[in-house]
Formats: sequence, C-alpha cells, structure tokens
Amino acid sequence: MSLLPVSKSLQGIRTIQLNTAILVGLILLLEVFIIYVSIRKNYQPIRRLVDLAVHVFEPQERKPMNEIDTIKYTLEELSQANSKLDEHVRGSLPIMRDNLLFELVSGHIPDWENFEQEACRVGIRFHHDNFTVAVLCCEADGAGMDKILACCREYEGLLPDDAQGYFFKSIYQQELILACSHTDDFPIKSCLERLQEEILERTGQQTAIGIGKPSAAQSPVDLHLSYLQALRTAEFLRIRKTGTVLVFDNLEVPQTGAVSYFAEILQSLELAILKNDAAMLSSLAERMIGYLSNDSLPPHMIRSVYLNTVTVIFNGLQRFRHDDQSLLRLTEAAFNHRYTLEQMIGIIRESYAKLCDMISETLPVSRTATQEEILSLIAEKGMDPNCSLQMMADYFDMSVSNFSHHFKKTMGQNFKEYIDQLRIQKSIQLLRDSAETLESISQQVGYTNTSSFIRSFKKMVGTTPGQYRNTHKA
Repeated sequence: MSLLPVSKSLQGIRTIQLNTAILVGLILLLEVFIIYVSIRKNYQPIRRLVDLAVHVFEPQERKPMNEIDTIKYTLEELSQANSKLDEHVRGSLPIMRDNLLFELVSGHIPDWENFEQEACRVGIRFHHDNFTVAVLCCEADGAGMDKILACCREYEGLLPDDAQGYFFKSIYQQELILACSHTDDFPIKSCLERLQEEILERTGQQTAIGIGKPSAAQSPVDLHLSYLQALRTAEFLRIRKTGTVLVFDNLEVPQTGAVSYFAEILQSLELAILKNDAAMLSSLAERMIGYLSNDSLPPHMIRSVYLNTVTVIFNGLQRFRHDDQSLLRLTEAAFNHRYTLEQMIGIIRESYAKLCDMISETLPVSRTATQEEILSLIAEKGMDPNCSLQMMADYFDMSVSNFSHHFKKTMGQNFKEYIDQLRIQKSIQLLRDSAETLESISQQVGYTNTSSFIRSFKKMVGTTPGQYRNTHKA
C-alpha cells in the first residue's frame, strides 16, 4: 500500500486534458485546411457547371441566385424535361410500332431474332406460329381513313385468344395492313368479314379486303410473301369493284398470252404519235381501252398496260407543250394515285384527246371534201381491199388526221366503222342471196383474208358468217 498526495493526482489529470484539447484543436485546424484547399481547387469547375446550367436552363424570373439555388433550379428543369421526353416517347410508340411492322411485311428484316429485339421495345408480341397478312383498301379520304384505322385498332382488342393481330398504315393513303398470328384452325376470313360489316356500320365506307395465304412463317420472308399475295388480291377486288373479302387461294385469274398483242399496239401508238396521225392515235388508243376492259386481264396487267399507255401519250404531249403547267398537273395526277378501271380509261381518253387536238392545231389547213364527193368515192372504191383512210386522204389532198376529223364530222362516225359497216351489210346480202364460200364473199367485200372478215362480222352482227347463213336458211 502506498499513499499519493491529491495535488499530484490532479496534476496528471490536468496534463491529460490539456493534451487532448491540443490534439482536438490540431485535428480541427487540419480539417479546415483540407476544406479550404478543396474549395480552392474545385471552385472553378463548380462555377463552370453553374454557368452552363444558367445558359441551358435560363430562369423564367430573372433574379440573382447563388450557386446552390442555380443547381437546384437546374435539377428541377431536368426533371421536367425528362417527364416531357417520356411523354414524347410514349406518344411515338404507335409510329415506331407501325414502322417496324411495315419493315417486317416488306421483307426488310432478315430473321426473327432481329425483329423480336425491336418488337419488345414497342409492345409487339406474336404468340402463335401461323401468320397471315391482309390488306384493307377503300376510297375514303384522310379523315375517313383515320376513322377506319381507329375502328380497326379497337377490333384488335376484340380478337379471340387464338389470334393476335396489328393494324397499321401502308405507304398508300387508302390502304391498311393487318399482320396476324393465329392457330391452324382460326377462321380469319369470317373474322375480317365481321370487321368489314362493322366498318360499314360505323363509318359508312365500303372496303375491300385481300388476304394472303396463311403460312407457318419460318422466316420473315414467308410473311412478306403473304403480304404480296394480299396486295394482289386487294388490287383485284379494287379494280373489279367487288367490295368483299377474298383469300388469295380463291383468286381465279385466267392465264393470258396477250402480252405480245399489247406490245404491238403500244409500238403502233408511238409510231402514230411520231407521224402526227391523230386518227390512227385515236383508233389505237380506243383499241388499248378495249384491251384494258377485257375481263380476262389480270389486275396487275391492267396497271401495267395503263401506266405504259399514259407514258407514251404524255411523252407525245411533252413534244408540243413541255412547259404547260396544266399538263404537268395532269401527269402528276396520272402517276401518283391508284385508280379504278373506269378512272384509268377516263385519264387515257382525256390525254389522247388533248394530244389529238394539239396535233390538229399544228398541221396545215387542207381543203375539205363535200359529203357527196366522199360518198361517191366510197361507192366506187369501198369494196376495194386497198380502200383505206390514207388512200381517201391522198385523193382529196388532205392529211390523214385532217381527213379523219373531217370524215367523222361530216359522216357522223369514224371512217373504219363506216367502211366496216358498209362491207358487212354487203356481205349479209351475199350470204342471204348466194351460196358462195366465205373466202369468196370476204374478197368481194374488200377483206384480204377470211379470218379478218369473220372477226369483223362477229363483232358487228354478234355471230359468225356461217352461223348467220345457217340461221337464215333455217
């Protein structure tokens, strides 16, 4: 046991307290120094950040703000901009969805993996293995098509569990496309027939819906093939004006081998324009219109014939008035729209009539022939195989186009129609009153071969010469 004085113990405690206070003071001093150095080192970047924030997000109320207030204001503006961006993205999702679907049916997506990566972002999901593409078309304007699209979008949610489809706009204003995945036994035709009835009831618009062949799409190329089939089927319905629902497998289009015939008429049409022969131009254009009106001609051939014909005619119009603004507008209208068969025929007639007028205006004025002179010459030469529009025009010292125009104005019909009618009337008399062969009768009335005579006779009378003779004898 030892005894220590109280004063000595207190002195030790005071020493410890003093050392502790000195140590705390040194730590605080060091912290102040570090903070000072950090502020000096980082003040300029912070200042630049504040200046950038003020420049990008200029305060609506121009009042002085310190750095903290400026950063707070900037963060609020960033939050608002982010909200607006989210709203814009949500608003653009339908557009992104339509673009992706059109890329899919157009065959621009190589495989399903690439499609699925993009499809998840825009909310597209196909749950079934079988795919079908349908094309809906009508003659509605922009507002009408928007109503039809809205009706179709509502119908998407009403599809049964064994089908899932998306309607979207085509590149053509008056068309909508449906990309649908479904089970094997899903009745897609009857489903679209119900949609067609609903569109008619709600919008009053008649629609035609072409459906491609359903297929188990192993790749997006199969979907593209179904889209092409749907396009062809819808084009058939639109041109034939049958507002119905048709599957590509049920499309009955007879085979035609008349492409060479069309090419020959087109070449003759170009030659007539180069020769400034308005009569031949008018006759060939009407023959082309008759070719277009043939019910056995497939819709894709109709569009091809129409486009090639108006191209030739407009090239002829450009020779006379290359800077005519009305001609340019007519050209734009002819090529930038999709027309019915009647509208195509109307454009061809209007354009070739305009070209015939231009040709007539440029040709020199020739002397005319009286009706008595024309009838006298026809009575003398009408049954001659060499009797032609050119021969008649040369006889009266007129151009072919001028004589053709004058003949139609004087006689009330085209020269060829008049001569054919005269010859057929003569042949009817010979068929009734004689037992001569068809070859002999055709030569007597001015036809160079029997087949031409039979064609003209059947076109005008409705039966062949042989059938007519048998009916008369009976």
